[in-house]
Order: sequence, then structure tokens, then C-alpha cells
Amino acid sequence: MDSGNNVNKRKEYLKRVAEQERHPVVNRDKESPHPKKHRKPEKDNGFLRYAMPVIVTGIVLVLGCIIFLIVKWSMGKNLNVSEVELSEDYSSESLDWYSYFNPEEVPGYEDDGKMSIVILGDNSIYSFDDETGIPALIREATGAYVTSIALPSQTWCLSTDSYSPDHPDQAFSFVYLAQFLSLHDYDLLSKAAPLTYDEGIYQYYVAKLYRTDFGLADIMIICLGRDDYLEARALSKSAESIVAANGSENYNNVMGAMKYGLEALKRQFPYMQIIICSPSYFMVDDGNGGLAGADVTNSGVSTLADYVAHMRDVCNEVSGVTFVDNYYGFPINESTASEYLTPDMAYPNEAGRKLIADHILDFIYFIRNNKQ
Repeated sequence: MDSGNNVNKRKEYLKRVAEQERHPVVNRDKESPHPKKHRKPEKDNGFLRYAMPVIVTGIVLVLGCIIFLIVKWSMGKNLNVSEVELSEDYSSESLDWYSYFNPEEVPGYEDDGKMSIVILGDNSIYSFDDETGIPALIREATGAYVTSIALPSQTWCLSTDSYSPDHPDQAFSFVYLAQFLSLHDYDLLSKAAPLTYDEGIYQYYVAKLYRTDFGLADIMIICLGRDDYLEARALSKSAESIVAANGSENYNNVMGAMKYGLEALKRQFPYMQIIICSPSYFMVDDGNGGLAGADVTNSGVSTLADYVAHMRDVCNEVSGVTFVDNYYGFPINESTASEYLTPDMAYPNEAGRKLIADHILDFIYFIRNNKQ
């Protein structure tokens, strides 16, 4: 019985071996040299392989922009000096303002081929009339014909609503001077000069006005403002002066006087480029026997910083008037005072005047190149 079963098992085993030899098992780990026709090819994922990095990069950039905008918003924005109330710790970049002006675009203009420059100014011009002075430096650099007409003290505006012989120097303030220049009528100045504290200086000033043909000037440079600060002249119209008669509300404040006078000059001399040159840093008596910067010392109305800012605002309003800022962002400041100011710390020294002249020249060259 057992032997018969063994025989049958052996027959079954031999039968399976023979069957495997006729139909061998294929190794599925190796690729068949003859794949079946109905076998589907593997799916191509090339698009996703290249698209995914691009998508990820885009998401990162968007997130980066959002973060940048949030940070910038939180920091706030830079304001023009005229938009904020100035304080002792206020700091700003330069307030330079170039107003495009090309005289060749004004009907009737004729170029005589020569550059003529007139400089009106206070003691920062008057007391330095040698080769180190601002007029001489501009003359040397440009080759232009430069006429300097300055006084030891001169303001933009009056301290009262109108001229009085009791204050003869007020006849020489810019608001009156501009009208006299536009009319070429210096009769009031001739009468006021002998009444001043030094009639010789003022009479010579009037004589230079008579000898100068302002109609031939290509550029007028006006360097005023420090005496308005020192004498605490009002910056803008007061409620009382607004109702004053004969337009005198424009005479007794810096902004009104500047605008009134500059517009008069532009009407009379339409071919002339006007450049307003701001005061630079200087020091004043602090009331205790020492010195303090005019930028932090209130002279009665405000600090020098406010005067400079208001001057710039007027230039922004009058067409064709350029503002050269020698105060904000300028190298002459408290830390460099000993290097750029006279020993009394009241005026720019030779090095300081060179800085100011170079700054003005930047604008003159820009104007000249703009015409070509």
C-alpha cells in the first residue's frame, strides 16, 4: 500500500517537472525582451517635475513682496519738510528745488552770447568781496560777467506794514527793492540812503543799482534770510495784516514779501532765471555768554530752520524760481562749524564760501546745459 502511493507520488512529481520544462516561469524582476502588446507604458511625469519648482518659487516671491510691503508700511513715509512742524531734532535731506526755465522758450528772447549774473545779498556777500568771495568764485568758474550788489544788512520784508522815514533801512528790503527794480525807479532809495546809519554804504548801493541794466541779466542770485531770522521778522501773514489796505499785508512777512517781490521781477524780466540761495548754518548768542546754533535757537518767531523751509515753499509756488538749500543736508553744521565758519561763528569762512559757491555753480551749470 505504501509502496504504491510512493510510485504514484513519483509519477506526479515527474509530470510537474516535465510540464515546467515545456512552460518555464518568467522572472518578473527582469524586463521581458518581448513585452506583451496590451501592456500600458508608464505614465510620463516630466511636466510636474519642471513645473513644481516654478510654482514654489512664485509662492516664495509673493510672500516676500507681502512681507516687504508690511515692513515698509510700518516704517511710515518720508515727508517733505513743509509737511511737518520743525523741531530741534528735525533732520532732513537737502531741500534743493530746481524750477525748469528756458529763456529761449519766452517770446522775444535774444541771446547775446554772453552770460550775465547779478547777485543781491546781505553781509555774507557784502563783507567778502575779494577773490575768496562767492561772486568772485562764480565769476572765475563761469567766465560770466558778475555784478554783486549787497548791503551789510538786508531783509526780505519790513517790520511794519509800510515804509517810514523813522526806519530808512526798510526802504532797502527786498519787497520794495523788487518793485523799484521792475520800475527802474530808485527815487525813494535815494531819499532814504542819507537817513541810514551809514549813508555812504547805502548811497553807493543806490549808485550800483542805477548803473546796472537788469534787463541784460541771464541769472539773478538772491542771498537773503539770515537778517529776517535775526530780527524776528514774521514768517507769514497774521490775522491783522490780512485786512490791511493797499496790499501791504505782503510787506511785513517773509512769505508774502518773497512772493510779491519775485512775481514782480518775473513780470518785468521774463528772460531772467532767479536763484534763491538759503542762509547756511551759523551760531548766535545763547543769552548766557555762549554760542548756540541758529538751528536750535528761537530768535523771537522761530529757528533758522523754519525760515529756510518757508523760503523754499515760496520758491515752489513761483514759476521759474530755483532754490539752493545751503542748510539741510549741507556740510556746514554744528560738528563742522570750526572748519567752515569765521572765528566768531557768524559767517562762512573761505572754505565755507567755496562750498556754497560750488553748490550754486551746480545749478548754474544745470541751467546752462538745459538750454543746449
